[in-house]
Amino acid sequence: CLNVIKTILEETLTTLRAKKLQHAFSSSITKNSGGREGGESGEEKGVEGELTLEMLCATVNDYDRLQEKIQEFREELGRMGKLGGDQLAMVDAAVDHVLDGFLSIVDEANSGCTQLVLNDVREAFAEELFVPEWEDSVDVMMQRVAMTFQDYYNDLSVWLRPFYFAKVVRSCLEKVVALYLFTLFRRGGAKGKEDKVSAKLRPF
Repeated sequence: CLNVIKTILEETLTTLRAKKLQHAFSSSITKNSGGREGGESGEEKGVEGELTLEMLCATVNDYDRLQEKIQEFREELGRMGKLGGDQLAMVDAAVDHVLDGFLSIVDEANSGCTQLVLNDVREAFAEELFVPEWEDSVDVMMQRVAMTFQDYYNDLSVWLRPFYFAKVVRSCLEKVVALYLFTLFRRGGAKGKEDKVSAKLRPF
């Protein structure tokens, strides 16, 4: 049974990673083709097996709970006293593999929450960095970014356990700095074909 679960977990992890890549690609296409403006609570329509914050948070919570249940299962086997030392060692090895699978899926789903939150923040940077309003007052853009984070955090703080919510917050804060710098240098050092608007926005 544990080996079957391990196989299922590997397939689940592969599927989750594929959905995240598909979502990122779809978001890029939508943005470049002049699609929707602004966020929709991290949801992208028209994506097969679409990612939503609700689904990702449910995945985190489900597999976090399964970690507890599989450990309870192992303890119960030990209390039953029907398995020898060698058999329990085999069970422990299988349980460890299953736990690793649970943790991998939890981490992947948790990082997916960060990915969805940053989609809206990325739009704020892409649309407002280096425009006259930004040059007059950086606070305008950063207030939008802060309000976007706050809006998501209000939901995530309820949907996720404190440990996983804290990981999302930390990841968002780290990646928003990287995103800001990436946008800064891409706008500043872009080469090759550019439309007139992009050319006007280049500061360097």
